[in-house]
Amino acid sequence: MFKIKKNAEKKDLPVSSIIVNSLYRTVALDQQLKVLPSVTITQNFLRFNLMQMNEIDMEELAKEAPKLIQKMFTFLGLEYITKNVLEEFFSVIGKTWEWYEFSFDENNDRYRLVFETKLGKKWATFLGFFIKNILNSLKIYSFDEEVTEGVLVYVFKLQTKTEILFNESQTSILE
Repeated sequence: MFKIKKNAEKKDLPVSSIIVNSLYRTVALDQQLKVLPSVTITQNFLRFNLMQMNEIDMEELAKEAPKLIQKMFTFLGLEYITKNVLEEFFSVIGKTWEWYEFSFDENNDRYRLVFETKLGKKWATFLGFFIKNILNSLKIYSFDEEVTEGVLVYVFKLQTKTEILFNESQTSILE
């Protein structure tokens, strides 16, 4: 209880708010973990394994993210769209697993996503691959990316269905 009180003072919040937030995070994480076969591992263990990987291996691992999220959303009855990925995946994972702090702004279909991690440069590299694969799976191919000292920022505008179809046809012509 002492740690909870100290955390509440640090964040200038009532203790009850910290407890409710903690319960919410636990329930949200539990709901997501029950959907897919998973193993809970510590950040240190995950970071250690990432430190052993080269960038090609990290990129290959990150390619699995969209498939897992789509499967999880299917089980949860959520549509795999940008809004849901931001609110039901990036936000929840950021709060529960503490991989990063996440915030986003949306204005007229223009989005700005900010991820801040304190888990090191190699982790930030993996996180960048992870995020880009998810954005691409949402048919967001054009975005501005800025990465500095553990802060990753992505800015993009959602495309209309016509723009998506046009871009996909252009891609197939080039192949």
